[in-house]
Amino acid sequence: MSYHHPKVSMQHQECLSGSSGKHIMWGILLTLFFLPTFLSAQKYAGVWHYNTEKERILTGVSWEKFVETDAKLRKKKFRLADLEITASSGGSRRYHGLWHSGTDSCIIVTKSWKEFKSRWDQLNGTEFVLQDLETYKQGRERRFIGVWREANIQQQIEVDLTWLEFKDRWEKLAADGFRLVDIETYVDGRDRHYAGVFHESTLDYRLWVDVDWNTFKTIQKGLIDQDFRLIDLEVYRNSNGKRFMGVWLSGKYDTKYFVDMAWSKFKGKWDELDRDNIRLVDFEVYK
Repeated sequence: MSYHHPKVSMQHQECLSGSSGKHIMWGILLTLFFLPTFLSAQKYAGVWHYNTEKERILTGVSWEKFVETDAKLRKKKFRLADLEITASSGGSRRYHGLWHSGTDSCIIVTKSWKEFKSRWDQLNGTEFVLQDLETYKQGRERRFIGVWREANIQQQIEVDLTWLEFKDRWEKLAADGFRLVDIETYVDGRDRHYAGVFHESTLDYRLWVDVDWNTFKTIQKGLIDQDFRLIDLEVYRNSNGKRFMGVWLSGKYDTKYFVDMAWSKFKGKWDELDRDNIRLVDFEVYK
């Protein structure tokens, strides 16, 4: 299944605190940082843009270590920019984070979509916007984690939709002046679902889903020639094997992307691009 829409084509310094079941933290950033804590068969993919911000990355740690690291980075003025969650072979979850220089982000963890949506409603209109959405299963519960940033723009969120439902909402929201900035896909039972974060914008846009790697590379090359930049990359598996999904917005500046890299090679590429002020803006961790 692939889909391309030809054209109808993202200060307040406090996030709402939660009870003991929720974790709140402020993201923050300044120099290069690496903790070699995740050595496994995981693969990494990433999207890089030209950016003079500094960055730091942490991969494959427990939630407690993630929170501890974030607290240290906050003191050095780093903000959380992207979060990934994976499950180990034993079933425990591992957390991976990317921080950029700044002091304007927070993260909220909830136990259900209803609870998450309530938090989203509370933060909506407070100059915080959701920039990254993650979801995972714990037992029978589907849980949600969101990273917010300070920005005075309108936003929308959609979750738990079939592809046809998601495409319909994507088209309608685009017509109302909202652009997809983050897409997630997951399986509940036998059914694949989609979720997305939309920001108010007038930029042109593209979306492709469920394509193989060679097709994705061809699409990316064509869109670069049309002055589009890749802003979100998703890697997942279905009955057709490994599949790729991408979100593009119009914009002409240097963009790099790499997939299927072992951590050592990914870290090496990260170091190399950092020297040219090409910063990681989105990454995936998968098997």
